[in-house]
Amino acid sequence: MHDNYPRYSLPARPLASMLVSFLARRRRSFRTDALALLNGIYPGVRLLGPVPQPPAEGMIVLVNHYSRRGFQAWWIALAVSAVFDAELHWVVTSAWVYDDPIRSSTITPVSRWLLRRIAHAYNFTSMPAMPPKPEDAQLRAGAVLSLVRFAKSAPQPIIGFAPEGFDSASGQLQRPPEGVGRLLVHLARQGLKWSPVGVYEDEGALNLNFGPIIEPVIPDPAQPTLDREVADQAMDAIADCLPDRLHGPYA
Repeated sequence: MHDNYPRYSLPARPLASMLVSFLARRRRSFRTDALALLNGIYPGVRLLGPVPQPPAEGMIVLVNHYSRRGFQAWWIALAVSAVFDAELHWVVTSAWVYDDPIRSSTITPVSRWLLRRIAHAYNFTSMPAMPPKPEDAQLRAGAVLSLVRFAKSAPQPIIGFAPEGFDSASGQLQRPPEGVGRLLVHLARQGLKWSPVGVYEDEGALNLNFGPIIEPVIPDPAQPTLDREVADQAMDAIADCLPDRLHGPYA
């Protein structure tokens, strides 16, 4: 075990209860489940600084997205959700996708079924996997519309969102796929602010470092670089919450 890495395991009792609910299509509290599952991290989560208080208009919690052997990205969502007093509405992938045909034909269909059940249980927004495929354009548009409707209707919404949309094996930040900036613009037009947080492993702990709440700067909608500028603005905010070694292209 690397000295800088905590130990991760999923506690059997809460996990079993969750699986039963997924199969029965019952609703659950993600925050409650996150608090229970975080007992599987040793020595635990270290919070660096205060958790931001959501503004009245609501906010998007912007997180980095990575995995490595022994660590899956779901620990990021669990750790972030557990430190808030309210439920987070996460934007989650609709399937795990792979380049090789064996896993694509075996794991991907199973993951699509399971992730659909998880999204239903927690009332999350399910998005087609990133980077997007042309045939998923209609599904993605529907997911964006659903998310915007949630932002409009929920009182003081808190949306959890990883702009990168897929794992970084190195832990360094990556440039988000096309369309992420435009999605953030749609949400910003509902008045949602940004709450960036960097999640990383160091000194034997899983660290959460929240930055200040930001009001995004939205360029002229006619500007052809709108999508990239807004996406990079979000990633720069996340980079400010991470050690220099993890900044990647946002150094």
